[in-house]
Amino acid sequence: MTHRKHGKNSKNQRMLKWQLMGFFWIGMVIAFLIAPFIFPEPKAMFDPSVMSANYVSVPEKPTYDEFRKYVQAVFGRNSRVALAVAQAECNKDRLEWPVCVNSWWKEHSIGPFQINLKAHQAKVPGATWQEKEEWLADWRNNVIMSHKIFSDSGWYPWSVFTNKGYLKYL
Repeated sequence: MTHRKHGKNSKNQRMLKWQLMGFFWIGMVIAFLIAPFIFPEPKAMFDPSVMSANYVSVPEKPTYDEFRKYVQAVFGRNSRVALAVAQAECNKDRLEWPVCVNSWWKEHSIGPFQINLKAHQAKVPGATWQEKEEWLADWRNNVIMSHKIFSDSGWYPWSVFTNKGYLKYL
């Protein structure tokens, strides 16, 4: 029986190819099995109660009077409208006030002024999405960022201003 020189090598190469594919698939199965331990499934990120407990370190809740005085100090003569916008966005009677998280596919708004992180991500300090959420969840930072957005664009980024929903809080 004569063997061609290339025939035996080709058979070895095919065997090696199948062995490598087997190792690949075994590796994939192992990775699939251990991935939940290495990368746990995120909690319901947009649920405010879970977000507060697991993602955002919430500062001490202010009284409404403390909040009002801080808004007056930051916004000055525009504070009356600012407080009305904040009330319309995240009413102080809500359980989660002043953190108030509103999230859906179009927006991820946080805080008393409901700063939309998707729209203003570049303006918010922090390297990661979580750091930006935490920064905005601090009611003082939320007031500061709302003032920056107001200074750049007026009240028009707030739908409660454009639809006049803030007027009942004046």
